[in-house]
Amino acid sequence: MDAKRRWTGILLTAVSIVLIVAAIVYWSKNTGERLVRVGTPTTSTMLPSLTVAANPPAPMVVEFPQGTKYEILGLTDSPERADRWWAVNGTPIAAPSPMPKAHARADHVLEVVVRRIDPAGTTNDAGWSIYIEGAKVRATALAEPGLASTTQPGGPILSYMFLLDDDPPPAGTVDLELDWAPWTERFDATVNPSASPPSTRPTSSPMASFEFLQLLPGQRPTETLVLARFSPEQAKRRGKVDELLTVTDAAGKEQSYWDVREQRNGIAEFRVPMPREDIVAVHYRYRPRDVRRLGNVAFQPDIHTTPSLSAK
Repeated sequence: MDAKRRWTGILLTAVSIVLIVAAIVYWSKNTGERLVRVGTPTTSTMLPSLTVAANPPAPMVVEFPQGTKYEILGLTDSPERADRWWAVNGTPIAAPSPMPKAHARADHVLEVVVRRIDPAGTTNDAGWSIYIEGAKVRATALAEPGLASTTQPGGPILSYMFLLDDDPPPAGTVDLELDWAPWTERFDATVNPSASPPSTRPTSSPMASFEFLQLLPGQRPTETLVLARFSPEQAKRRGKVDELLTVTDAAGKEQSYWDVREQRNGIAEFRVPMPREDIVAVHYRYRPRDVRRLGNVAFQPDIHTTPSLSAK
């Protein structure tokens, strides 16, 4: 009888574990969270430490026509560790200082850290981004956004974490973008219930590249969806320009959009962090992008590549 009870208890325990695991998997699939296997080393922690070269190369510097420079501080596949960093040619180097605080919820990650150095008198109107090609990118995240502040000593630091589907290839391409040119066009739409349709005022071209449609409630009370329609010409070039949509309230407070979802017939849905009843105006502007392409960048350490630089 005791043996029967013992085996029954073991069976119930096993069934409970299976049910708990099934519940966790169901929760993971429905929340989009990636699970961390407790007690099992991740790919990052199993990777060996790198020995910093006796004469490590200086950070590669990429300069744009208006004088801004990008200084490539390093790459890593282990964002939370200080002992696996390398230069663009694959040579092991010391971790950047300050080292961005990051924890990637993925088994395969590539982080690229860049410092921006602006010439004297540069305004803060410039935008900047980093992209990679050659690896299967599943998602992109910005590590420690506070380092990207223009008040950061030495210049703002941009740390991009690329979450990958698999291990990165030995080498790939890094695109460095700086959006510094004057805005090509500006559009302003007054949100006024008595105005139908809302007024849209371009500052330059008489062609209506942008048309404000309406405001819709967001998923949260503090969010609003801004619907806009683009001309066929503008819809085609949107992927090649730097664009900015903002909203303002009666006090003049301005907020830029968080993300955008494309719809059919040139319609886009911008999500902004402002309640719908507070918005009195919508603004849209765009300008050309300036991109410098770094080819043959080491996506793995100790492979010794010769990076190339070109305008995209």
